[in-house]
Amino acid sequence: MSNLEIRPTSDSDLKAVGEFLQANLTSQFTVDQWVNAFTQDWSTTKPNNGFMLCDGDDIVGVVGAIYSQQMVDGKMVDVCNINSWVVKPEYRSDSIYLLIKTVRQPGYHFTILTPRDQEMEIYRFLKFRTIVTRMIVTANIPWPFASLFGVHAVTDIGTLQQVLHLEDARVHREHTSSPWLRHMAIGKEGAYCYVIYQRITLKAMPTAAILYVSDIQLFNRYRKALGSALLLRGMLFMRLESRFKTAIPKLSVLQTYPTPTLVLSDLLKDCDVLNIYSERAALNLDSAK
Repeated sequence: MSNLEIRPTSDSDLKAVGEFLQANLTSQFTVDQWVNAFTQDWSTTKPNNGFMLCDGDDIVGVVGAIYSQQMVDGKMVDVCNINSWVVKPEYRSDSIYLLIKTVRQPGYHFTILTPRDQEMEIYRFLKFRTIVTRMIVTANIPWPFASLFGVHAVTDIGTLQQVLHLEDARVHREHTSSPWLRHMAIGKEGAYCYVIYQRITLKAMPTAAILYVSDIQLFNRYRKALGSALLLRGMLFMRLESRFKTAIPKLSVLQTYPTPTLVLSDLLKDCDVLNIYSERAALNLDSAK
């Protein structure tokens, strides 16, 4: 690696990094979309946007990093979501150094939500823990009794800020810039469950892919009302990962996905590894599904 250099990716490098990713990883996203993904206002202490492998002035490899500050067990912690790791073929023997440079940053907990099969051996070598991805897919059915029990669905941005608790309101504010994410609070005054979801197509059926649930107990309590509200908005099914410890209701199927979630942390439990504050929220990954 004597002729190569690893450099942190600053905000001023993001246009060039976006062009590299568009040319070498996927053309699904524009350069501006890549730039926006890495400039989310999710951390006040962001050290970089990942790292670049450079041969002189040329970028020959990239690993992306999206940083956030998240509440875990009542304490704010620093999380680094690793993504978009790609190196030109002729430099692949040096690609691991990008990843090592990233995970050696002190004070961070690391997650990877979209690993590729050919990378798994390296992640295991670096002691990442594997979380098997199991999805609960549930049919949304009408439940006309919600209003009788005082249960309401709130989707208006201003009203959401009023009914959500302080931490949920912060999460909501930090995710309103992604138009493919949808937001709903379901419940009663003082006891609303905040849900972030994305409308996708699953086996030709409109489905709400739920990315975030603020309170799993409230989610289980109001699941019928949530399903009914989603059905009124044209979604026949909802999908949620089982690791968030949700109950498995009737009219559900459990699916195992081939792509696992990875975590490198002595603190984060499986249910603490969020799909928000990541490339899943910063990029519309399901736009082609």
